[in-house]
Amino acid sequence: MSYPYGNYTPVTLALLRDAGCVGGLTNRVDLASDLSRSLELPRLDIIDLPYVGEAPPCEWRRQVASRTLLQPAAGGAGSR
Repeated sequence: MSYPYGNYTPVTLALLRDAGCVGGLTNRVDLASDLSRSLELPRLDIIDLPYVGEAPPCEWRRQVASRTLLQPAAGGAGSR
C-alpha cells in the first residue's frame, strides 16, 4: 500500500490489516529500521539518491553502510 499524500489513520491501518495487506509505504523520508510496523514503512525518494554511480557517497549510503541487516518482525514474514 502507498498512502495518497501520506494520509492514513489507525482506522486505515486496521482496514488494511483485515484485508491481508502486509506492507505500506509512507511519505516519511528515512531508512526502514522497525519492521514491526510494516504498514508504516518510510522510503527514500529518488531525488534523495545520487544520479550517477560514480557519485561520492551520500548521507543515505553512509547510513545504510553503518546499519546491520534488518531483522524480520516477530511473527511476521520469514518467521516459522
